[in-house]
Amino acid sequence: MTAGIIINPRSSSAGKRGRRLADEVSKRSGILLERLENFSDLADILERFAAKGVTTLFISSGDGTVQAIQTLLAEREIFEHLPTLALLPHGTTNMTATTLGCRPGGRGAIADLAESAEARANPDIHKTRRTVRIVNPAGRGPMHGMFVGCGSIRGAVEFTQSAMNNNNIRGELAPLATLVALLGRYLFSRAETAIVKAHRLKVEVDAETMADGPLLLFMASTLERLVLRCHPYWAPDTSQMKALTIAFPPPNVLRNILPLMYGVPNRNLPASCQSRSIEAARVGGTEDYVVDGEFFQAPADEPLRLELGTEFTYLCP
Repeated sequence: MTAGIIINPRSSSAGKRGRRLADEVSKRSGILLERLENFSDLADILERFAAKGVTTLFISSGDGTVQAIQTLLAEREIFEHLPTLALLPHGTTNMTATTLGCRPGGRGAIADLAESAEARANPDIHKTRRTVRIVNPAGRGPMHGMFVGCGSIRGAVEFTQSAMNNNNIRGELAPLATLVALLGRYLFSRAETAIVKAHRLKVEVDAETMADGPLLLFMASTLERLVLRCHPYWAPDTSQMKALTIAFPPPNVLRNILPLMYGVPNRNLPASCQSRSIEAARVGGTEDYVVDGEFFQAPADEPLRLELGTEFTYLCP
């Protein structure tokens, strides 16, 4: 039961943390290490790991690298059996690692865990989770992410990255600062802003219409918690994938923001806010959208299609 570690030195904090982890791992035996200097090398790295019998794959990176690795593992038969993934929260926001992260402690504890097949085999520290499979992204094959956002989410993520992350406001503080800034602007003007605005979207889930008209946002995720550890679902848990739509103009923000973000039931949330457990979705009218913090274009001549994807096992000590 061999462990392999991929370090993306270009991720926000994986550069420093990754170098320190690489120094620690180099002192150990039985742990394979690869540095991801170029994404075009990722498939080759995974193939080398598969050939050497890697069963647990540690990933030192942010959400975008995790998405790229999961996509290759799910869409190509690189491994005979999918490896267990250990997600080290070494990126900018690490939303995926909020639910599925590997946090045993410092770099010494990570190396100890990677070195010990017995410790990694403990069933109590494993979680399983399915991906959101983006079926028809423009100009490329299917992707396997954990979060998809359309509408104003795209602008909010871009604002976080440009106005917050580029000014060294990172971690949970960055989305919190974004939320305060965008809500403040909207509450002050009570009108559309460059980010908080209407998007003409039609959302169909499991063969029925969920929302059709001017929407603030649509999102779908298989994660239990998102940024700020929010849980914006109040539908019955009949599927791992949850969807949320909010109409524009949004309902009374001050009254509904916390129930919306944390899925408070029985609060008589407005009908313009919909939460569903879903198996698949079609989103028409969207342009750019977000998958795990990265931006993509929707297909030009058909709705964006989402479905439940591959089930992975994650190491979560």
